[in-house]
Amino acid sequence: SPSIATHCLAAGFGAEAASRMKLQYYNSVEWSNECNFELSSLPTPPCCQHSDITAFLTAETRELIAELGEDPPREKLEWIILERPGALTTSAPCRNHPDRTCHFRHSFLHVAGPPCVDWSINGLCQGLSGPTTAHLLTWIALVRLVRPSVVICENVVRWPRTCVAKWLDGYTVSSTVVNNTAFGIPVERSRRYTVFVPDGTHTLARALSGRFGVEATLGRDIGPTHSYLEYLIARPGELDAELMWASTRDAAPALGPLKSTDRNAFERALVPFEHQHLAGFRKCQRGVAYTLSVNPEDRISKGKSSILHTLTAGQHLVWVDGNNVDRWISAHELLSCQGTPTYDEWL
Repeated sequence: SPSIATHCLAAGFGAEAASRMKLQYYNSVEWSNECNFELSSLPTPPCCQHSDITAFLTAETRELIAELGEDPPREKLEWIILERPGALTTSAPCRNHPDRTCHFRHSFLHVAGPPCVDWSINGLCQGLSGPTTAHLLTWIALVRLVRPSVVICENVVRWPRTCVAKWLDGYTVSSTVVNNTAFGIPVERSRRYTVFVPDGTHTLARALSGRFGVEATLGRDIGPTHSYLEYLIARPGELDAELMWASTRDAAPALGPLKSTDRNAFERALVPFEHQHLAGFRKCQRGVAYTLSVNPEDRISKGKSSILHTLTAGQHLVWVDGNNVDRWISAHELLSCQGTPTYDEWL
């Protein structure tokens, strides 16, 4: 989250400098109730939480969009939201203050992740003709209205950065694709990071892309001097609970309770289909990390080239294959792998 990331950034300056920094989280926009609950539990929660970014559109704008029907042309949406004066305001209903509308304030740092479903290879793949285009255009219009000093956008690789840059006139754009396995994270999740800054104001100390860019210079290869072991901090209770579930399924071959102290416990808990899938994957993908996230008793999943999707109850285990690890890691470990402080009361 932006709050956690900024706290980590401040901590990187050292205790004395960090003590003089104060993070003020002004606004969040998130439609998911579960994510809004997580935002509320942050060490520095948002002052105002908005549930739908299209709530910033005026009533007239929403009526014009509704008149376009279920499949509105992109060009007309652009005119209605981005080119027509007065298309939106900076006020919208607030979850934290239900008795009034709250303003979306100017801030130094604006971190965003617009809907990716129309750009993800696992989504609709409709691009700017998809149903989330109105949300993307509304976000662009809001950014143009409040003019943050720095905008950081995280999204899938195919996110239309060039189109967004065209609409965000007056901003200099830098973008790169980061494969997080290069940073020691045992989950393949390539993402595009794009930074927008107003022309002539701020400059990046290091390029995002290219031979000497962030990905090329900060990533650490997993090898003899650096392994996933540096990230593994799971509690035995988490793994034991998962083993209890896995080993008691009807098709599981285990004859009794399994413990995480048994190095082969998880493989002993796999059903025959899982064994077959795992063996085939391991044969051609030795030395990578992969997840078990779909129960094969419900449906078969072929998986990606570098991630095996097979099973778990909690959908959070990852197998680290090779590098003297050869075992499963849990949700607690995944949080630590992603660089997020793991507050015990959250887990």
